[in-house]
Amino acid sequence: MLDMFIFETIQLIEQLEQIILASEKVNGFDLHAINEIFRTMHTIKGSSAMMIFNNISTVSHSMEDIFYFLREENPENIEWSKLFDLVLEVVDYIKDEINKIKNGDDTATSPEKLLEELKNYLFSLKSQNKSTSIEQGKQTEEKT
Repeated sequence: MLDMFIFETIQLIEQLEQIILASEKVNGFDLHAINEIFRTMHTIKGSSAMMIFNNISTVSHSMEDIFYFLREENPENIEWSKLFDLVLEVVDYIKDEINKIKNGDDTATSPEKLLEELKNYLFSLKSQNKSTSIEQGKQTEEKT
């Protein structure tokens, strides 16, 4: 079961890297990429939780939250370069953890700094786009 987890996670990370490279060329994630990244993070979160690799699960969950917000709220104000950096940091973290698992090394590396960055980015994303949704609501009220 461990070998299957490692194999599937590596496959998902490779697909994620291809999505990131394609999205960087157009300087943003389209809806298809957002959905794929959300799905990938959701899958990694679930399988790593099942295997009791809680750090991978927690980091994946935090990234999943960001892409859930992007998918559901369709915000206008997005700091794409920061998001690309964060996604790549998550990919690197997961790859490092998978390599440790493959080698039988300790996987207790704390992701606290990365989790804080992800939390702050999501907070910033929500804050920057709150005013946009309030303005849209006001414009709708004025039209009626």
